[in-house]
Amino acid sequence: MIDINTWMPLLFSLRVFPRQLDGASLQLTLPDRWDWDEAMLDRHLNHLNHPESGSLLKLIDSLGNNELKVQFTLKLMKSLQHVDVSTVALPLMSILGKSPYSKDERLSAWLDLICAGYPLFIQRSLRHGR
Repeated sequence: MIDINTWMPLLFSLRVFPRQLDGASLQLTLPDRWDWDEAMLDRHLNHLNHPESGSLLKLIDSLGNNELKVQFTLKLMKSLQHVDVSTVALPLMSILGKSPYSKDERLSAWLDLICAGYPLFIQRSLRHGR
């Protein structure tokens, strides 16, 4: 079982042999709703800021089974439904903008919403000197 506390050690152990989970029976467990803050979003979803540790997104993307990738990403999307993900829009776009995620209508619609809000996030960030 993969959850928010176990993904990082798992990703580290897979760096040498990324496909060693092929054929394994995996489950992703995430809460239905989270109280995500910017630091938590950054730590768990921003592989661009953390190339050494990666992200939950990168772990999901490293799986060999496309159906499982989409299934896990849909769970992640559901858990982030009421969260402002604008601070991690670029990492989300970098993964979800490609196949197999872009072929799923639900993920594609969610990515469209993220992309639509990104220019506003940039404007706010520039005004506040982030």
